[in-house]
Parts: sequence; C-alpha cells; structure tokens
Amino acid sequence: ATPDTDAQLKKPAANDAGSAQASASVRHRRLIVESSTALLARRQSIVLQVLAEFGSEQHLDRALVATANTIKSHLQCTRVSFGVLTGSDLQVAAISQQATVEERTSETELIQAAMLEASEQDELVNLSSEQSGETGLQAHRLLAAGRQDRQIVSVPLCHAGQCVAVLCLERDSSIAMASLTLQLIKQIAQLLAPLVAVRQAAERSLPAHARQSVKRTLGVSIAP
Repeated sequence: ATPDTDAQLKKPAANDAGSAQASASVRHRRLIVESSTALLARRQSIVLQVLAEFGSEQHLDRALVATANTIKSHLQCTRVSFGVLTGSDLQVAAISQQATVEERTSETELIQAAMLEASEQDELVNLSSEQSGETGLQAHRLLAAGRQDRQIVSVPLCHAGQCVAVLCLERDSSIAMASLTLQLIKQIAQLLAPLVAVRQAAERSLPAHARQSVKRTLGVSIAP
C-alpha cells in the first residue's frame, strides 16, 4: 500500500475514535444533568414536606415538634431542636421524638445555651468534632463534649431583622454534612422564619383577645 492509501485507511479509525469520545462526553454531561435534577427534586421534596408538617399543626409547639421529627428523619440527624425567642429570652420549644421538653434538665440547658449562642450570629454555625480544640462557640462545644464524631449545626430563623427562633441539628457521624445539606438547612430556616413569626404573633394575641372578650361579656352582664 502507498503512503496515501495508509493515510486514507487511518482516517475512518480516527473518526470513529473521535465520535466515541464525543458520545462519551455527551453521556457524561447527560448523567450530570440528570443527577443534578434528581438532587434538586429531592431537596425541594424535603422542603415541601417540612413546610407541610409545620402547617399540619395548629399550635406552634406541636408544629415545631412535627417539623423537628421530619428534619431528623430526612437529614439523618441524632437530634433536632427548636428554640423560640421572646425578646431576649429563649425557650427550647421542641426536641425531636419528645412530646414535651423537660426544661430543667442539664441536657436541655446545654441546648438552650447553644441556641442563645447561635442567635447572636448572623449566619449558620457549623461545629464538628475536628474543631473541638479551637476557641469560640463555647456553648456548642459543651453540647458536643464527650460525644465522638458529633456535628452540631445551628441556624437562627430571622424575620423582619429579628431572630425569632433557632434551629439546632445534631448528628453522630464521621462524615460531615455536605455543603448542599448545609444550604438546604439554610433554605428551610429562611422559609420557616416568617411562618414561626406569624404563629408567635397569633398565639401571643390570643390572651389579649380573651381578656377583651371577658371584659365585654362582663360589661354586658352587669349593665343596667
């Protein structure tokens, strides 16, 4: 065969190799898109379920318990808690898998201290066991003390420039939460904040409405 003939024979093979690489690249991009789409769909599904659980309960404390249980299940947490602020006072209002909160236990006090610490931050707090020797976030370190591979993520729920609640997640795992999970937690906090604020305002106004109603009733009953 002449050199020209050899070159002609090699061209189809080169073209086939190029086509195979192009096809592999297209398949790879398609897999990335499909994976990203599935991840986004799952993320939005979790958000919707969290909001649905909150809205399924009429009272704020029960709504927070239901929400904490849902977050715990989906994000594979050891414990999820909510604290609610009234002025500068913070009360641990809900703990996952607990119908009521025992306020005077040492564990609840540790959670409360960590939440107060988080309420003073402008952003999400993320403490892992690898950071146990560092300074700062003392209340979070006390909450994590004695627990190997404990990760604590706290995020303030802010509405109209004020912190109305704090979400605290704890996970016992050697694998830290991924950045996408932290973003999901931030999104949940942002969406829950106005709902919690509205529910707080409504429940705080109930006693005032009740007092006014009683006064009106008594006024009518004793009027001549």
